[in-house]
Amino acid sequence: MKEEGSSRHSISKVQELRTRLEEAEETLDAIRRGEVDGLIVSTPSGEQVYSISGADKPYRALIAEMSEGAVMLSDDDIVLYCNNGFSKMLRRPTETIVGVNIESLVFSTHVKALKELLSSGREGKGAIAKEITLQTRDGILVPTLVSVNTLESDGRTNTFLVVTDLTAHMEEAVKDYTRKLELAQIALSESEQRLKFHAENIPLAVIEWDRNFVVTRWAGGAEKMFGWTAADTIGKQIMDLHIIYESDIPIFEKTMELLAGGKTKNVSSYHSVMKDGKVIFCKWYNSVLLDRDGKIVSVFSFVEDYTARVEAEKALEESNRNLEKLVEDRTKNLELSLENEIRVSRQALLLQDILTHDIPNYNSVSRMSAEMLKEEVSANGPAEMQKLVDILLQGIDGSTMLIERTKKLGIAFAEKSPKLVPVNVLQKVDDAAKLVSNAFKGNQKRIHFKVRIPDQLNSDPLVLADDMLLDVFDNLYSNSTKYTEGPDVEIETVLEEEKGTGDYWKVSVIDHGRGIEDKSRIFLRYFSKSTKGSGLGMSIVYALVVERYGGRMQARDRIEGDYTKGTVVEILLPRAR
Repeated sequence: MKEEGSSRHSISKVQELRTRLEEAEETLDAIRRGEVDGLIVSTPSGEQVYSISGADKPYRALIAEMSEGAVMLSDDDIVLYCNNGFSKMLRRPTETIVGVNIESLVFSTHVKALKELLSSGREGKGAIAKEITLQTRDGILVPTLVSVNTLESDGRTNTFLVVTDLTAHMEEAVKDYTRKLELAQIALSESEQRLKFHAENIPLAVIEWDRNFVVTRWAGGAEKMFGWTAADTIGKQIMDLHIIYESDIPIFEKTMELLAGGKTKNVSSYHSVMKDGKVIFCKWYNSVLLDRDGKIVSVFSFVEDYTARVEAEKALEESNRNLEKLVEDRTKNLELSLENEIRVSRQALLLQDILTHDIPNYNSVSRMSAEMLKEEVSANGPAEMQKLVDILLQGIDGSTMLIERTKKLGIAFAEKSPKLVPVNVLQKVDDAAKLVSNAFKGNQKRIHFKVRIPDQLNSDPLVLADDMLLDVFDNLYSNSTKYTEGPDVEIETVLEEEKGTGDYWKVSVIDHGRGIEDKSRIFLRYFSKSTKGSGLGMSIVYALVVERYGGRMQARDRIEGDYTKGTVVEILLPRAR
């Protein structure tokens, strides 16, 4: 029995020694792996702590004492380690933080952001950061910037957080924001003052309403326009003022519905009633300020008194109606006049045919008889009788020439699109001079023609005209001859290029006759400065030059201010290119 007890004791002792040996080996392995920071050793003076120093000791101390928070998490987000900086942020001891889930230390609305941050960090996207708000036990919120990274060690992935307290930064930002807010309030106050100044001085009525259409501002020309003061209107609903004319109230209410429905601007017109009952017409320019929810903050209206313009438009409409009536009546009169003119024109054509066909036949017979009488009187009659026969022949010749000119004038007026060709103007001048010289041989007139042309004239001066251009100069030369007193007649013709565009040849016919006092009527039909002329010559010239050839002409005194010293007739004829 004693041997059996001794054997059991020996086995127990061996088992104890083996256990102590295993513990010693595990301790040595932990020291080798760097998992032991120090040892507690029993000495005669008591237990002593001996730390095991390594190369990472300074870094451990740095992390433990730095102001930023340092946190190491497990794979399931349990805090395995935190430094003093992190515990100070949360205002609680380190030992109360280690072992808890990091999510319990974060403000509820930021938990999702923290999860997203940890997930991104563990997926190997590198060091990333987010603003995360922590919450202390007593509910104080701590704004922080949290960055996350991971580190592989002994086959395990550790998650590390570096947490920066943003409270001081946020306080500075709040101070800066406060300063900016104060400046903004000053600027807003100044802006309000400017707005108030302009609103008070603008000639339009300035009316502001709130979302219930209660008047909050009554400025500018509002009092002058409507008669009510600001004290009469501010605080009252716009409809309670009765400034909208009764028949226009539905239109105004429709506008209010549009503005209440979110329409930000609108222009509308109504008849308005002044305080004294006078009705005016106003145009309202409405602008709506909405809040973020689309509700009205205020309605700002500029109101313009349109009464004078509306009355002017009504007067203009009335004037237009009267004008239309006048035009209608005038058109009817013109139609009647045109019908009458057509009838007269037909009669004139009939008379022209009689004048140009039948009368020349009688003139021919009369001239033959007058010539026979002249031969008889020249042989046997007294001198006085011979003079009377000469006058008779001149009258017959004048009648024949008048008929010929009338015929040409009819042709000039009748042709709507005459065929114009290049004509040498100097040739027509020369031909007309010969005609007039022959025509006045029996009148004992000595006509002296002088023609001046440009020194550098290298080619014929061509104008767009036709054979009737001869009649232009024939009439001008005949007039100059008839209205020059005495036997000697001086006629000068000057050809020059028109100054300016150069599109015309300018021909000036200058005489020394007794002149024309009233030159404003010189080109009118039947105007004559004596009883000798028919009054058709210059009207024929005008019809040909201006109406037929598209030229221009005018008459002036040869010596300015003295019409009795002769006349200058200037003609502009289009050049032929």
